[in-house]
Amino acid sequence: MKDLVFNLGALIYPKEMIKSMHEDQQRDKLKVLAVYNQLYKFSLERLQNFLNNPSLMLALLVYLSENSFGRIHRSSNMHRYREAYYEAFQIMVLHSVDR
Repeated sequence: MKDLVFNLGALIYPKEMIKSMHEDQQRDKLKVLAVYNQLYKFSLERLQNFLNNPSLMLALLVYLSENSFGRIHRSSNMHRYREAYYEAFQIMVLHSVDR
């Protein structure tokens, strides 16, 4: 649960988390940036780190479960490529650490 809260905070409020940390928590500050960048600055390495993070994968699965791909269906651009999104999510789950 602690990891889930940390990761969600890093995704949603990274600046506030970093500001609230002390100078001796430099490693944690870097971890906040790394988690944030996994979602907002794409690279294959960051994607793999995301897939290897059980709490981020749990958050993704809960999100998908709760909205049932609604965002994909509401967006005309995303809807046009919906099969690619479905396949991408399936591959992400299959390649995550804690399948």
